[in-house]
Amino acid sequence: MERGHPAGGLAVGTGTRSEEELADWAYWLYLWHLPLILVLQRWMASWPFNVHGKFALMCVVTTGVLLLLYQAFVRYTWVGAMLNGPRVRLRTAPASAA
Repeated sequence: MERGHPAGGLAVGTGTRSEEELADWAYWLYLWHLPLILVLQRWMASWPFNVHGKFALMCVVTTGVLLLLYQAFVRYTWVGAMLNGPRVRLRTAPASAA
């Protein structure tokens, strides 16, 4: 059985858990990357690196910071529910004392 939407895209809810988490996080990244990039550009303007080095560093820093902020302060809060719908933390089953 083939997964996905007949038009070629993925249907909602058919991805793996990691694909769905990436999609949720991508929306957060889309919304907040520009303000962070502008701040980093202002801060790094006088650094003695070439343009390509600054660009690569800005991409890595922006992606890392926004991923950490999403996991820590957005994913399971009201903000995450507003952006992507409610999410429930998966709990691992306690080890049985046998």
